[in-house]
Amino acid sequence: MKGMIRTLSLGAVLTFIAGSLWAGGKAGTTGAAFLKIGAGARAAAMGNTFTAVADDADASIWNPAGLTQLSRPQITAAHTQWIQGGQHDSWAYAHPTKGGTFAASVVTLAYEGIERRTEDTDDAEGTFGSLDGAYGLSYGRTVLDQLSLGLGMTFVRQSIDSESAAVPTGTVGALWKTPISFLTLGTAVRNIGGSIDFVEEGDPLPMTVAFGVAGRFLKDRLLCTTEVRAVRHESPALGVGVEVSPRLYKNAVGHLRAGYRSDVQDVSDATGASLGLGFSFPRWGFDATWAPYGVLGDTFRYAFRFSF
Repeated sequence: MKGMIRTLSLGAVLTFIAGSLWAGGKAGTTGAAFLKIGAGARAAAMGNTFTAVADDADASIWNPAGLTQLSRPQITAAHTQWIQGGQHDSWAYAHPTKGGTFAASVVTLAYEGIERRTEDTDDAEGTFGSLDGAYGLSYGRTVLDQLSLGLGMTFVRQSIDSESAAVPTGTVGALWKTPISFLTLGTAVRNIGGSIDFVEEGDPLPMTVAFGVAGRFLKDRLLCTTEVRAVRHESPALGVGVEVSPRLYKNAVGHLRAGYRSDVQDVSDATGASLGLGFSFPRWGFDATWAPYGVLGDTFRYAFRFSF
């Protein structure tokens, strides 16, 4: 009964917050859009439904409460060939201690060779580039039996040609391993902050409220996830994911993943589907993901993790 009350209370709070975010808003009216891309190949393959999973160093970006699930220091690194020639990279390091788990993360998105035009002409006057970056520190701690909380602070900086802007943001999260042994609930509010201003004009950050459910079955060989998230000034979105992890040889485990996101449906010819695979060993693992974005092109992610 207490578990049900907690779940219902959490859902009510999230519904209230999410409603205030998207009421009356229009998609595309937030700044620092790269913050919505996420991090890691595993999460991308599962429809970005990582809020209730968050079991590696990338939890520092998705849900810092999940950092408490790490028993060893871990580093993750990922590279994404993003749409329109963008290069997206992320790194995270998590260090468990008796007093909780501390983490640091970096996420960047870079574009080069953008043609410069100051007049309506076919001839470019030159080229320029852009670089977006998010540099964060996070902390997670178990506060009650099976309940963990986490928080993070991130410094966001964007530069386009000779102009730049910066703003601090925050993240809070919770992870609850329910009395139902295979079920975990997670929630996070990401990108909490004001606006990022370029040349006296500002756009609010894409603050995101996410609530996810993860179920582990068949002795952790099957992971099923679903998540509802609301981004400021956008309609709520649904994501689902599945991960099948057969044992290949002794300590070697393979991973096959698939996911779906409803928040890319406004892109022409985009289905919202994604596919991925990976391999895990006791101390390290590798993941790869393919996610098409319709007329914008395909994206490919590659990620590596290592535990000390």
